[in-house]
Amino acid sequence: MKTETEQRLDRQCREIVKRMLRGERLTMRSAIEAGIGDIRRRAKDLIDKHQVPVCRERAVKNNIPCKYKWYYIHPEDRMQVALSIDGMLEEVEVNTLE
Repeated sequence: MKTETEQRLDRQCREIVKRMLRGERLTMRSAIEAGIGDIRRRAKDLIDKHQVPVCRERAVKNNIPCKYKWYYIHPEDRMQVALSIDGMLEEVEVNTLE
């Protein structure tokens, strides 16, 4: 059983989850512009501490791999994630479409 601290999301993780549930794909730059320190660390926290299935993949533009990664929640997982986090479903309109 998890403690209350482990179940609670900090402000940055909560903001990341909200954006991902809306269908956004975050990059390091977009996360910094949104006031999120290090998306790599927050994504790892979400995966390890909160079991949020954050996908991390190298971005591709015009069939050319880029030097940065996208961080997102797969559309099929979004509703389950929203239901698993207290109050999240009321806070954000979940986009289950790609």
